[in-house]
Amino acid sequence: MTKLIDLVSNEITDEQKKLPVIIPIGLIEAHGPHLPLSVDLDTADYFSKKTCEKTGAILAPMINYGFADEMAEYVGTIGVKPETLTNMITDICNHFCSQGFKK
Repeated sequence: MTKLIDLVSNEITDEQKKLPVIIPIGLIEAHGPHLPLSVDLDTADYFSKKTCEKTGAILAPMINYGFADEMAEYVGTIGVKPETLTNMITDICNHFCSQGFKK
């Protein structure tokens, strides 16, 4: 599995730029007194890594703050507004595209 964060800039090849890039998105969110705040982060991390291992996609660093709606009032839930998350994803994807990544 190729983790983008482990590479040096000049190690990224044109062939790698043809591969999909997976951007995991998690959320720090309360899940009651029996589960840690990291459940959504852990789940996003696990499934994004498994996807990259099976497909050869490149793993980008995780976005740790997602949209928090129904759990927002619970202590420990830390999220961003939908438009903030959308702007972050758009900016990140635009950066990948400007550097030659295709998927």
